[in-house]
Amino acid sequence: MFKYLQLQSKLAYFLEIICLIIFSYIFLAEESVKQFLLVVPLLILLFIFVTNIFDNHIYYNSSNSKVVQKVILTNLSFSVGTVFLLFLYLDSFKWNIYLYLWYLITIIIISISLHLFMFKYYLKLKSNRRTLILGKEYDVHKAVENFNHNPHSLYKVSKIAIDDFFNKLKWYENEIDIVYLVGQFKDEIANPIIEYALKKNKIVYLTTTVENTRILNSKIINISDESMIQITNYRIPREKMAVKRFVESFIALILLIIMAPTMILVAIAIKLESSGPVFYKQERVTLGNRVFTILKFRSMRVDAESLTGPVLAKKNDIRITKVGKFIRATRLDELPQLINVLRGDMGIVGPRPERPIFVEQFSKINGNYVLRHNVRAGITGYAQVYGKYTSDFESKLKFDLLYIKNYSLFLDLKLLLKTILIIFDKFSSQGKS
Repeated sequence: MFKYLQLQSKLAYFLEIICLIIFSYIFLAEESVKQFLLVVPLLILLFIFVTNIFDNHIYYNSSNSKVVQKVILTNLSFSVGTVFLLFLYLDSFKWNIYLYLWYLITIIIISISLHLFMFKYYLKLKSNRRTLILGKEYDVHKAVENFNHNPHSLYKVSKIAIDDFFNKLKWYENEIDIVYLVGQFKDEIANPIIEYALKKNKIVYLTTTVENTRILNSKIINISDESMIQITNYRIPREKMAVKRFVESFIALILLIIMAPTMILVAIAIKLESSGPVFYKQERVTLGNRVFTILKFRSMRVDAESLTGPVLAKKNDIRITKVGKFIRATRLDELPQLINVLRGDMGIVGPRPERPIFVEQFSKINGNYVLRHNVRAGITGYAQVYGKYTSDFESKLKFDLLYIKNYSLFLDLKLLLKTILIIFDKFSSQGKS
């Protein structure tokens, strides 16, 4: 992450860690100067880790509320880790809940102030980048709609072109800063556009199509004086899959134990509101196109699909019960899927499992849809964290393929922790299921 930060963000990055370390000493370790200095490198590593998890210093797709949420979660994580490290390495460390609370409040206030200041500066510095969008009419319309959905004017769609792309780029070159090629372009059309835009020092964006993601995480092979690019497939290596399976099963077991009281309360609430089973069972598709039975807390009426048949849930769906609205918004309806994880049907992180009837439909529309089944389905995933809940299946497919291409245990941990932020997003529980 650090290499992508602007100079002002790097300064804020260092300033924040200096403040956090100073206040960690003042509030928690004031009697152990020498020993505390030995812990400082570990605190720096801890800070780097948690800020990378929550992308604290990346502002391009954020808002004031998201900045505050990320800062609070980061500081909670950092403060807990700091206490743990001090307890391990400082002989004189004594736990004091009042000092800890003052410490936590202080570092949260300092970090929020710093980040909000930097965020406003970032918006002032980066806003209104004039953008030219090139593509077919339908793709351009969707792109413009997406840009307009952004709460901040980081990008200003100043020009669009649905034909004669190269000539229009030349006509508009003095009126734009960014060239965005949306949708799929033939190489003979795209290459001259990209080459010309780069020569004119324009920023070039490409849509995340399957074709454009094939080159991600590729390897450079040198044989004699020949260099080759080895394109990796959309699969996670077996050894990594085995480690992922072990780690996720362990986490699922721990979470089931911790969340057991909450699950009992949810089950009681469901039974009190409406008759019918507590759990909702449905066939879904996972690794290798295998069909399994997914478990969820029931959030709809028992007869929800008796008249309509299989349909995706919609915003303000009248079939959803009052308890169902709450458990959907808080993601509590997903907790029984931890049992699916222990069974091996799902992982904690991965593409969301879809129903066989929709998998068949989507695969006919886009033949690359089957690639998402090269990994186990997940309770949460890349599309759920970085996409919109109302995104169509093709948008979610792009995120799923990016996840497979960029897979690592750190990415899984990052997506798992960032899922917490989704609960606070008022849009996250709306739209399609």
